[in-house]
Amino acid sequence: MLSLDIRKSIANMLVNSTESAQLLDEGGFGAVYKVDDLVVKKLELQDSDLDTFKKEVSIWSTLSTNPELAPYLPEFKGYGIKKGTVKPELNYSLANTDPEKYTEQYKKLLEVSAEPDLYGFIFQTYVPVMGMDVFLSKFDSINKFDAGIGFKLFNNLVSAFELLHAAGYVHRDVKPGNILIRIGEGNDITKPLIIDFGLACKMPCDVENESLSNNYSAVGTPLYLPQNMLTLNDRYAGLNVKFPVKAKERCMLNKIKNTIFCRRRQTRKSPNSVKVKTKNIKVKGVITKVVDDYALGLVLEELYNVIYWENNKAEKLTAKETIARHKGGIIPYLAAQTAEKFSSA
Repeated sequence: MLSLDIRKSIANMLVNSTESAQLLDEGGFGAVYKVDDLVVKKLELQDSDLDTFKKEVSIWSTLSTNPELAPYLPEFKGYGIKKGTVKPELNYSLANTDPEKYTEQYKKLLEVSAEPDLYGFIFQTYVPVMGMDVFLSKFDSINKFDAGIGFKLFNNLVSAFELLHAAGYVHRDVKPGNILIRIGEGNDITKPLIIDFGLACKMPCDVENESLSNNYSAVGTPLYLPQNMLTLNDRYAGLNVKFPVKAKERCMLNKIKNTIFCRRRQTRKSPNSVKVKTKNIKVKGVITKVVDDYALGLVLEELYNVIYWENNKAEKLTAKETIARHKGGIIPYLAAQTAEKFSSA
């Protein structure tokens, strides 16, 4: 863990000037810098974001003490919080008594209104890495990933999230962008790193904010969520994403047909169809873990598609079964959720 003085010094430097730091990544969340042998994640926060930031830091700090899980996480070196620009208070009484001074105050307020209330910093040890999304984009149908290395990476990804769940936590934003691949000489490409615990929670994830609850709310990146959980606006219909559970038809015509026993002949079921028993499934408190597994199944599928399996038939079959198991685990819970919604309608 870095000393408080070092953390304060780096925080002050990154707030006032970033010339001495190397920018590694930047986005809506803030920016990531390399400072000497450290990676520093700098976040711009409003006062309302403070609890979420502290929760993320607490989870990362706790998980990093888990000896089995620690090799799959960036090495946590501490965090810091620094106050941002102090926003001037607007004296509304001056609007009548001194309009010129009121206008001056108002302009100053506009200048700093977009500035953050706080800066949050997370410190970790620097390791040369590449986002898994960028890493996978380097392969295609011709240039494929070696199966010997690829299958090890595949299995280590499975192990990493199994250990996370065994520790009692779910990530809730599993996607290639939140997985790092070690690169460079001396680094094991097959040992991934899990990052970004901003949406993570300790099971069963009971939180006050209903939008981040573990009930039926969709938490995470829409493309890596079961489409049934999303609103119509968030669904990726254009990408031909399959629904794990089909919606039941509830139209008046079907009700009439059932009432007068005039049903159309049912088509023969597919040999791959599965009858799901939903009566005894408790959705709440469980669905977040299976959503994690479903998202991981999609990530594993992306990796599977860029691996050259020609001389590794047995490993290919194992990988295919693993993907099916991770994706298929969501089906009973989505079916139970659908059944519960219809029964209460």
